[in-house]
Amino acid sequence: MTYTKKEMIEVVAEMMAEECERLGELPTAEEFEMYFTGEMDAAAAGRVRRFLVAYPEIAKVCTEAFPIEEEGDAGMAEDTWDRFNDRIRH
Repeated sequence: MTYTKKEMIEVVAEMMAEECERLGELPTAEEFEMYFTGEMDAAAAGRVRRFLVAYPEIAKVCTEAFPIEEEGDAGMAEDTWDRFNDRIRH
């Protein structure tokens, strides 16, 4: 059986929705930080790890270096944080 591109997109979207439902709510940025710094108990770390296996791009985002904020450029830090949150939630 051959699938059309539209059918494949629908199947992938359905699978992703099922996976999101199975995994539950996305860990917060603070939880990811605690995971990467080793400040999390084993049960909580396992939950975060399941998300990282399902969404490896989150690990990349969490481990990328952020630009250093220049004095007087407070808006940049907020913008960077917003982009970080957008990337891990989508």
